[in-house]
This record gives sequence, C-alpha cells and structure tokens, in this order.
Amino acid sequence: FGCDSKEAYSAELAMKHTQDLDLGPKYRAKVCAAIMATKRDGSFVSAEQKVVRAADLAGLAASYETFLLHNVALWSEQKILGNPISWMDWKRQSEEIISFYLSQEIRLTSYYSNGDGMSAFHQATKANLKRLREEPCPS
Repeated sequence: FGCDSKEAYSAELAMKHTQDLDLGPKYRAKVCAAIMATKRDGSFVSAEQKVVRAADLAGLAASYETFLLHNVALWSEQKILGNPISWMDWKRQSEEIISFYLSQEIRLTSYYSNGDGMSAFHQATKANLKRLREEPCPS
C-alpha cells in the first residue's frame, strides 16, 4: 500500500481514522508517533511511545508456555508465507532479534528498567530465551 513497513501502514490508517473523528493534528501526530515507536529502530521518548512499545514487547516476558506458543505460531507463519526456516535457525534468529530489544531500556517503570539492564522484564525474557534454546523442534 505504498508504506515502507507495517508500522508505517498502521500509522497511515490511524491518521485517516483520527481525521474522520475530527481530532486535531497535534493529537493525530502523537498517535502516529506512538505507533511508529513499535518499529524495530523506532524512537520511544514520550510516555505514550514508551507505553505502546512496552505493550508491543510484553509477550516476550510472558509465561514460557505463552512465549513458546507465540514463537511456534510465528515460525509456522514463515512457512505459510513461503519463507521456510529450520527450527534451529528460527531459534537463533529469534534470539538475535530479541537480544536487540533487550539492549534497549524502555525506562517506563521499574519493570522495564532498573539502571543495570536486568529489570524484571529483562530477566523474564532472558529466561524464556534460555528455555527456547533447549526446545526441540515442534511436531
């Protein structure tokens, strides 16, 4: 649809929807900036941007069962989309991507930031990654 990412497409849809609601341009820009904060290299400075980014990443620190379920679903989606990848490569790629997100502190609440990079969010996500490394290929 002419957008360079799914986040940009979502922001475009939000801009159109908020315009239909007759919301001011300042509010609409904040909504779009919060959506763009979910992009991998997105900026998340305002409270709204941090909240949306934290919500987008919250599943990484969910129970291991939920974390695994989401990983298997995304891995399966790759096959359906015609981009099959081995389970071992999927796990490696997932760890690389998630490690990137863990290298950033959201600094929203103490759950996401504690000054030394080992907040409760970081600890739970790292524990999930450790278990994922040892997970056999789903049948």
